[in-house]
Amino acid sequence: VSVNILIREFGELYNNRNLPALRIQYKDYAVWQEGFKTGDAYKTQEAYWLKQLESELPVLDLPADHARPPV
Repeated sequence: VSVNILIREFGELYNNRNLPALRIQYKDYAVWQEGFKTGDAYKTQEAYWLKQLESELPVLDLPADHARPPV
């Protein structure tokens, strides 16, 4: 989706046309994220992941060309 938008907008600029003004800016998204971080949904998700990751994490033993180093 992003690549299509980028190609379309570059085409518009190449043809010397103006792009429409953006409805929202990145700063709007940043404000939404800050609001989300103070809400209950964020606290619930944070508690879940802290519980999932509280014990020692297993070492992945993925196939590789060389033996895994000890550290």
